[in-house]
Amino acid sequence: MIIEIQTCGGRLCAKQAHCINDQCMCKSGYYGQGATECTELCGGKRCVGNAVCIHGSCLCKEGYHGNGYFNCEIDGQCNGHSCAANAYCRNGKCQCRPGYYGDPYIVCRPLCNGKKCTKNAICDQGKCTCKYGYHGNPLVKCETVDVCNGKHCAPKAICMNYQCTCKPGYFGDGYVKCDSLCNGRKCEENAYCFKDTCQCNDGFHGNGYIKCESKLYHLSF
Repeated sequence: MIIEIQTCGGRLCAKQAHCINDQCMCKSGYYGQGATECTELCGGKRCVGNAVCIHGSCLCKEGYHGNGYFNCEIDGQCNGHSCAANAYCRNGKCQCRPGYYGDPYIVCRPLCNGKKCTKNAICDQGKCTCKYGYHGNPLVKCETVDVCNGKHCAPKAICMNYQCTCKPGYFGDGYVKCDSLCNGRKCEENAYCFKDTCQCNDGFHGNGYIKCESKLYHLSF
């Protein structure tokens, strides 16, 4: 028994294609190169390469992202650029995912109780707060300034919540001076740190951590 195989212009047509004027054409409801492959339309639309039709919608295949009708790119790449974590590629541009904000090419931060914290601010228990060493409106601008609520801070002090505060490792009022801790402890006002021990200044005696009294005071009695 001889089976005759019909060709189209000397070649076979793909499944779901027929021959019209010696050319393989996909049947109605399909698209593609009729001589090689005809893919069924997805909800009446064509899916882009690296996309599949699921429940009538074009979705990018696993390992790809984007719009299944226009462009599916390899995860982590968007028009030749890498998107940050918590960002995705849309129409060739990186965008932060819903609930996140920032530069989608660098970092996307989670919203803070629905709000965007400004630069140099953090989300603390659902509330935007300027970072340590900065002050201002955490939703608008956090900045370091020499003047803190109208006053100058001492060296080794920073402005925090509109008050001069000594930096970590220092102690004092923050406005006049900030002294370094002595092996983690504060020296008395009339004492200094020597070899990690608080010692009373010349002309004073006592406990360098608690109280140093003037020797002249004792000699007067």
